Amino acid sequence: MIGEAAAEAGERIALIDEDGTMTFAEVCAAIRAMPAPDAPVFLTPRLDRATFLAIHHAIAHRVSLVMSHPRAHPEAEAARRARLLQVPDALAILQTSGSSGTPKEVVLSRHAFEAAARASAARLGWRRTDRWGLFLPPAHVGGLSVIVRCVLGRAAVVLGTSNVAEVLERHRVTLTSFVPATLHRLLSAGWRPSPHLRAVLLGGDAATPTLRAEALAAGVPILPTYGMTETCAQVATVAPGDDASGTSSGTPLEGFEVRTIEGELEVRGATLMDGYLQDGKIDRSGFRDGGWWPTGDLGYLDERGRVHVVGRLRDRIITGGENVDPAAVEAALLAVHGVRGACVFGVPDPRFGQRVAAVLVADRPLEACISEAMLADHERPRLGALVDVLPLRSIGKMDRDKTRALHAHALVAVQPVPESFTEGE
Repeated sequence: MIGEAAAEAGERIALIDEDGTMTFAEVCAAIRAMPAPDAPVFLTPRLDRATFLAIHHAIAHRVSLVMSHPRAHPEAEAARRARLLQVPDALAILQTSGSSGTPKEVVLSRHAFEAAARASAARLGWRRTDRWGLFLPPAHVGGLSVIVRCVLGRAAVVLGTSNVAEVLERHRVTLTSFVPATLHRLLSAGWRPSPHLRAVLLGGDAATPTLRAEALAAGVPILPTYGMTETCAQVATVAPGDDASGTSSGTPLEGFEVRTIEGELEVRGATLMDGYLQDGKIDRSGFRDGGWWPTGDLGYLDERGRVHVVGRLRDRIITGGENVDPAAVEAALLAVHGVRGACVFGVPDPRFGQRVAAVLVADRPLEACISEAMLADHERPRLGALVDVLPLRSIGKMDRDKTRALHAHALVAVQPVPESFTEGE
């Protein structure tokens, strides 16, 4: 990849960081001077020049990158590396974020990354002046994909720092990717984008209609996006110029098919993983006939073919015979004035099977926040707690399991369950 980029556009800038710039020709020369890598290459990536070069070095030598998160437990990571000494030919082995339980080892081929980059480019387009601000960790697919996209698009990667707004402005970033938590933090600090920022992919977690409305009112060119590690990032993205409000993640990208089976989203396309790595072998048992991948996400396609994600199948609460999707309840709670964070989950209950519980970050009383939310009776939390902060996963996703473990003991009754609401009704 980098060799072709250097031959075709060697004088163009490939990297911008705190130390200056590197052209594609300079990046190519730097990695050619490095010793041949081992196979696989174990990397604990950071947003720095050394990581950028190490990634291109491994890709150029066609050896697998095995990514580790910088905050991984040392002993657990050592054991993981020992298990992965023998890996198949792949561009990268990445761990899932763990939102579906224990993180899994995802095998992603060079073909998958290239197909994903082409699909993303078909939706966003490339301009000669494009610079992609990278603030997502390269240990995850959202960050690593940016590096691959940019080398194939002959565009510059701008390595981010904690001062996101300053980097966007100083380096005239045109494209970037945020998780909702980052966007919320920027908007709360009063950030407003400059005209040169033409697109912000917003994904990694659900972006509520309230957050989208705030972003659009502030002039942020958000493009809500749906994807996951197993699909090599994007599956669907709102197209530039289309309506980014509401709950849609846009239509599927070029080469992707999306369908629903009993409310679960399934996807098929060239960017899908080879499978999960288990005991040195690729496990494809999760795939369904015809190459369809069940995502574990609940959602639907509207009349325009746009993808809407409403929650995780494993998180669904069944209370009194009614299905409740926590993400929908969280969105309603976050729309209430004074609520800054919300995490909803089910608590076992002998009468109703489960009861809906909510842990909120808010500057108002718990009862007031819940009573004002626009929720059906069976969706309304009966248990709750106020906390100062909600735990997040490494890329800014809310950690529902950790929230439950930390705060389940602090839940208090919010209001009695109506006698008319009985199991099976």
